[in-house]
Amino acid sequence: MERPGRKFYFFLALSLGMTVRQLLQSIDSHELSEWHAYYEIEHFGETWYQTGMIASTVANSVRDPKKKKKPYSPSDFMPIVSSNEEQDNTEKMLMFARVITEVLGGEVKA
Repeated sequence: MERPGRKFYFFLALSLGMTVRQLLQSIDSHELSEWHAYYEIEHFGETWYQTGMIASTVANSVRDPKKKKKPYSPSDFMPIVSSNEEQDNTEKMLMFARVITEVLGGEVKA
């Protein structure tokens, strides 16, 4: 990826359950900067994927291909979120980002 920060856009979009285009259309640059600063401190969202990756690797090493043809994936070991819950979580995260932005003196755009 050529542009610095582009990798973070993909990570944040994935965390919020949207495409990068949707992310960049719904969050202004100041708010995006705040999210990046917060990520640098907390590294949110990585734990479940890393846990899922380790669990799927272990499970696949002992998987009987005759009983389970399809290999396990990391998402098989991550919490299940329904589409309604996913939408609610996305809205909650966006609201949280707006509150942080406002508290830090930024301008919140609708």
